[in-house]
Amino acid sequence: MKPSSLFTIEETKGQMTTSMLSEGLINYEDTSKHELIVVVEDGGGLRANSLITIDVIDVNEPPEFIFSGQTATMKVKENSVGGTVVGQMKATDPDNGQTLSFRFKGGVHPHLLIVECDGTITVRSSGDILDYETLNSFIVQVIVYDDGQPLVRKSIMDVIVNVVDVNEEPMIYNGIMNVDENSMIGK
Repeated sequence: MKPSSLFTIEETKGQMTTSMLSEGLINYEDTSKHELIVVVEDGGGLRANSLITIDVIDVNEPPEFIFSGQTATMKVKENSVGGTVVGQMKATDPDNGQTLSFRFKGGVHPHLLIVECDGTITVRSSGDILDYETLNSFIVQVIVYDDGQPLVRKSIMDVIVNVVDVNEEPMIYNGIMNVDENSMIGK
């Protein structure tokens, strides 16, 4: 879009403002400055013009998750050992040079760990065992932070973790059992 479409000038006072067409289009990461020629004319027909440079000030914008929709869905087999990868959260930041970090909202999760620097989610070694018959699905919230200045920004996404049922060995009692002599049937 041409810079002249992004800004308007009030005709009698000469005050320059952003136009209604500019919403979301003035972005430092796209163009850090705009130049336009302003022409002034008096009532007698005399004209003057000037090149105006408008510097766009960069502001820290929040990182964004790279998933379609408002939630991410992952799955993990029940009884998975610690360190098993469940999935990876991915995000990007519109501000160049930002370093992103990932955490669970609320801190430590009883079943999962998240690698702060790359968003990899794994089964916690010292956590509760994932058991499909007890808990077949749960939601965890992941937060991605940037390291922007002067203000750190963040985004939050719900992650649905589906626990996949696996065929487990049948359990049998291995021990000594007692029965009274002359017991009735079924006792």
